[in-house]
Parts: sequence; C-alpha cells; structure tokens
Amino acid sequence: MSDPVTDGEGHPKDPTVSASETGAARAHDGGTAISGTVVSSNFNSRVYTLHFWGRAAGWSIPTVLVGLIAVVTLVRQSEGRIGQFTPVYVLLGAALLASVLLTMLAGEQAGRGDFFRSGFRLPAALLCLVAAGAGLLWMEYLRDHGEVDVAGRHFRIENATEVGNGEGATLVVDAAGMERDGMNVTVSIKNRNSKAGSCARATRLGVALEGERAQRVNRELGDGNTAVLQLDGGSEIRVRLTVHTENGCRVNLGVTKVLMYG
Repeated sequence: MSDPVTDGEGHPKDPTVSASETGAARAHDGGTAISGTVVSSNFNSRVYTLHFWGRAAGWSIPTVLVGLIAVVTLVRQSEGRIGQFTPVYVLLGAALLASVLLTMLAGEQAGRGDFFRSGFRLPAALLCLVAAGAGLLWMEYLRDHGEVDVAGRHFRIENATEVGNGEGATLVVDAAGMERDGMNVTVSIKNRNSKAGSCARATRLGVALEGERAQRVNRELGDGNTAVLQLDGGSEIRVRLTVHTENGCRVNLGVTKVLMYG
C-alpha cells in the first residue's frame, strides 16, 4: 500500500483541499489566457481600423474632387425642362458612387485580391473624374443650347381680347440671357362669350415673327396647337398672332407655353 500524502510537517494532506487548490490554479490560468486573447483581439482590431482608414484616406481625394464637381454642376443648372438634365444626374451619381466604393476598397486589407488593390485603382479613379467632368460639360452645353420653358414673367400678350377676323395680337417674349435658335409657341383660343357658340372651334391662327409671313405649318393653328418658329437672335422677340374666323366672331387669344431651344 502507498503512504498517505503529507504536508511539509508530516501531517496528512486533505485530498479535497488539494483538488480545490488545483482547480483554482487552473481557473486562474484559464482566465488569464482568455483575458489575454480579448486584449490581443481588441488591439488587432484597432490596428486594422487605423490601417484601413489610413489607406482609405489616401484614396479619398478622387471622391472629394468628384463631390466638388457635382456641386459646381448643380449650381450651374439653368432653367428648363427637368428631363433634359437626367443624363447629367446619372453621370454625377455614378461617378460619386464609384469613387466612394473605390475609397472603401482601397482601405480593405484582406479578401479583395490584388485586382482591387493595385493596377485597377488608378484607372478607376480617373474614370470617376472623367465621368464627373463630362457631366459638368454637358450642363454647360445645356445652359447655352438646352430647352428653356419661358415662364409667364418672361412674356406678355398685347391686344389679345375680343379679336375679330383679320385682326391679331402680339406675343412679346423677353429673351435676354436666353438666346436660342428656335421657339415653340402653344396657343389657346377661347370664345369671347361662353354663349357665343362655336366661334373658338371655327377660328384658326397664323403665327409668325413680326414683319414676316407665317410658314405653312403655322398658318392654320387651332386651340392647343403649337407653332414652330426659327429665331434670328435679339433680346426681345415679337410674334404676331393673326385671327382667321367667321365674320362677326370675336375670340380671346392666349399662350399656354413658350419653349425656346437650340
């Protein structure tokens, strides 16, 4: 038989106490290991984050430049039909989104591959800048040649009420700063009196620049029709609306839309 385990003074050692002390020691060692692992993980995470943003910051310059170009482009937007600016918005949006994505990929340290971390990045950044620059140039083109919907404050109609056969009204358009090559004028014809019968339906207009003869397409315009005019420049445009109707009929003339373009 083996001798009982004794302590340093020859007294028997309690097995229970020995197991407890051993467990406590192991628990302490395990706690130390877990604590060390957590500290190490936090440290590595912070290092990764700092490294990520450090690399991303270096590639944020294209994003900043694209953002500045987008702001300038939107500030330079002129009056006119919103739909004509859609390609500009698409170019700016795509350039800004791609540049932000490029910045994020530049900061990524793993799992993206050399394709995203090396030769692809510079051409992609240049492409974003080119797209944003194209949007700005397109906006400048539209400022000079795009469609301009002339609001009521830019035109007036003279002698437009109770107009009879052979008589006419004059549309005056203030085109200062909106010089274009062409203009569309949508006309309206209303009865002078709601009880006057079919005078408005029987009335046709001849529309031409003042001092010129109406072209064939602009000689027989009814209510809601559009005249197409070629302009020769000038800050004030005067358009003659000549009434052709039945004898005794008098109508009120109006213009619902004036669109300049080209």
